[in-house]
Amino acid sequence: MHTILPALLLACLLQTPASDPHNLPATQSTPTPRPEFEVATIKPHPPGDRTIYLGGDAGRYAAKNVTLKMLVEQAYNVPSDQVSGGPDWTSTQPFDIEAKIPDDKWEKIGKLGYHSQQQAIRPMLQSLLADRFHLVLRKEPKEIRVYALVVAKGGPRLPPAGSPRLAERFTRETYYAMAIDQDNIPVAELANFLQGHFNRTVLDQTGLEGNFRIAFAVPLPPGNADIDVDSAVFQALDDQLGLKLESRKATVDTIVIEHADQPSDN
Repeated sequence: MHTILPALLLACLLQTPASDPHNLPATQSTPTPRPEFEVATIKPHPPGDRTIYLGGDAGRYAAKNVTLKMLVEQAYNVPSDQVSGGPDWTSTQPFDIEAKIPDDKWEKIGKLGYHSQQQAIRPMLQSLLADRFHLVLRKEPKEIRVYALVVAKGGPRLPPAGSPRLAERFTRETYYAMAIDQDNIPVAELANFLQGHFNRTVLDQTGLEGNFRIAFAVPLPPGNADIDVDSAVFQALDDQLGLKLESRKATVDTIVIEHADQPSDN
């Protein structure tokens, strides 16, 4: 399992509804202007360096050692089990990307909270993939094995938005297999966070409405002893949040890469 550091920034500001992560480009007789980076460079990743990074400084987007399929996952906010098709190189050839967000867009995006920022750059990344990789995608419903996030037997333990930070769950001396501490977010954001770890679709089926303070941490044991991280995540979800994951089959809209070219010149 590869590690992807946080990064990416809100489509609801810029036309892509947050409710539809598969909002693929549509054919229109009068196209509306697409959100785009001001400038971007795409280069092959040099051999020998295995570090994977998705992020960027303020007003910038950066990706290091990422394949086109990984970029599609990020641009459309889906796990890898929802992306298929395309030439073999789309899942094997790594690239480095550096891009600048237009200043007028960043003035708005930079004031948003992290999870709102997470969505804002996606339409720009979608435009970049379409322009430089000549990417063509389509939706395809498919039955796949997913995790359903549901309420555990003892009931949910989610403080309402605005509650004090649960400092006891996070200490500077502790290393974590995974952790999230966000205020004023829906449970669907937790499901999205979890599917990034499992690289598998996680559906919010808790029925819990509204926003919460979600503080969730899976610490590594002292001495870096081996642990089954997935089992630790399952246990921590129940203990800390009163939630659990159940393996189920579900039909979801997946993304199929119909066409992609090697990236055009910078």
